[in-house]
Amino acid sequence: MLIISHRGNLNGPNKDYENKPQKIEEALLKGFDVEVDLWKKNSSFFLGHNKPEIKIHLDWLLSKEKSLWVHCKNLEAISYLSKNDINLNYFFHQSDDLTLTSRNFIWVYPKKDYSDNSVIVCKSDNEFKSLLKKTPYGICTDNPFLLKSFI
Repeated sequence: MLIISHRGNLNGPNKDYENKPQKIEEALLKGFDVEVDLWKKNSSFFLGHNKPEIKIHLDWLLSKEKSLWVHCKNLEAISYLSKNDINLNYFFHQSDDLTLTSRNFIWVYPKKDYSDNSVIVCKSDNEFKSLLKKTPYGICTDNPFLLKSFI
């Protein structure tokens, strides 16, 4: 089962570190995939959860394409990626129960049913044991090291 760091967090949620390139790099170096929040505004790309905050180059994302799960946060971001045949695993969702990524994985909202082709988002550490009644493809969490100790 794949463990995905939520926005580069390694030991719990930390809004000061989320979506920061150095924290994403750190999580990747520790062997985790990483979910990142991507915005496109005019001709620029940004990381940030609630708004575009940190300007990045598309080449930076592409250099990590095998290990990133790109949560497009606005229509401009997902439209650009889909129109330009960008080789990233990306998706868009807000409050829907699930969505399909560009690589045909099912990204599942917390506490919703899932399959063996799903990535489930785990918002609470005490959910780890109860979530594993069946094995998903992956789990996205703010605590990848703690999750790793459970599996």
